[in-house]
Amino acid sequence: MQLFKMAALTALVTAYMSSSAETLTVGLDLSLSNPLVKDSAFSQTAAQYVAHHIKGMKDGDKIRIKTFGSRDNAANFNTKEKTISRHGSAKMARAVAQYIQHVVKDNSNTQKSTNIVAWLEFNDFDCANNGKIIALTDGIEASSYVDPNALLDGKKDLPAPDEYAKLKGCDVVFYGLGIGWQPQQVKTLRKQWSRYFKQAGSTFSVIIP
Repeated sequence: MQLFKMAALTALVTAYMSSSAETLTVGLDLSLSNPLVKDSAFSQTAAQYVAHHIKGMKDGDKIRIKTFGSRDNAANFNTKEKTISRHGSAKMARAVAQYIQHVVKDNSNTQKSTNIVAWLEFNDFDCANNGKIIALTDGIEASSYVDPNALLDGKKDLPAPDEYAKLKGCDVVFYGLGIGWQPQQVKTLRKQWSRYFKQAGSTFSVIIP
């Protein structure tokens, strides 16, 4: 009977941890326009920001790291996934920060376009289960959806999120949005993405170092 009770308790704890676990997706924008791949100081502060968030995560929480940029780059289909265990959030934070800097320092990873919208539409961010997205990106969409100059000048809007953008309930942060651009252009980008994520049912914030 005692063994049965222990097994039942273990099952309940496991189920609770699974249902309450947070999934953090870290998106690395490797397009040539993003300072992340050109400015070592910025890439370091971006990696530290992600690490700081990971330190506050719990056992059982998951971290997924994906790159984006060009739709034809096969590397963007890969997902690096880790689960925090045995109070290892600090160790995990250091490892992820190092990995981010390693990826962005490799010039062979840089890409020629910026498909942020497609990345958001074609990935599962587990938004129904405490999903959080941190995208290290300048937020400048440069794809078949929109010309980046028209977007920055306020002459063209981002498309509305379509049925494939399963983002309802997610907390989204763009770290580095508009960095290096004129204030009015930054405001335009912020307005565009704020509208996009509001329509998608997400919360959205930006951090501009």
